[in-house]
Amino acid sequence: MNRTNVKPHAISGFSLIELLVVIAIIGVMVTGVTLMFGRDGAAEQAKTEAMRLVQLLRLAEDEAQLNGVELGLAVDETGYHWLTFVDDRWLPITDDKLFRPRHWPEGVTAYLKIEQFGFSADDQRFRLDEGLGLSDEHSNDDVADKDDSVSPPQRPQIVVTSAGELTPFVLQLEAQTPSDAVRWMIRGRWTGEVDIKGPLRDPSEADVWLEAAL
Repeated sequence: MNRTNVKPHAISGFSLIELLVVIAIIGVMVTGVTLMFGRDGAAEQAKTEAMRLVQLLRLAEDEAQLNGVELGLAVDETGYHWLTFVDDRWLPITDDKLFRPRHWPEGVTAYLKIEQFGFSADDQRFRLDEGLGLSDEHSNDDVADKDDSVSPPQRPQIVVTSAGELTPFVLQLEAQTPSDAVRWMIRGRWTGEVDIKGPLRDPSEADVWLEAAL
């Protein structure tokens, strides 16, 4: 009786060590892709935030002129918030969905340059103090004397008037990408014009635009 010798097929596969190596490689690749898209995401968020702020400034101008009110924008390293000028002082806007406080997205850095030329130094609306705008001279002295923990009222760096005037300024939003830094520039003129420029990748181009903008 003839018998055919049938050799069992060799079972091919990965050992546990090989599987662990493959998993480790995939993990490194996923991490790299995540970091890359995370940085690119910051650049996209800088663009989105810049465009949003331009629209909010234009809406603020409409609001100020239509309702005869003065609005202000206070900017710092964490974000920005809106104020309104009532009874010779600035008060934060807290009950408006559009003009609510906002934080800069993670990875986005803000730089602000303002120009006071053309505005009266005696106008309470345009009085600026050092730094973000915490006023010592025009604070509520009675409240401050009673409670030292109470901060003086905050003043905006950018003022939108009911006459259609705007504090001249340039705001730069910068985000780091895997290859370079991306910048978006927002410019406001005293006539009320607000425009945007970007993305700028050449630092010298951004500096030239910043110096010439005002």
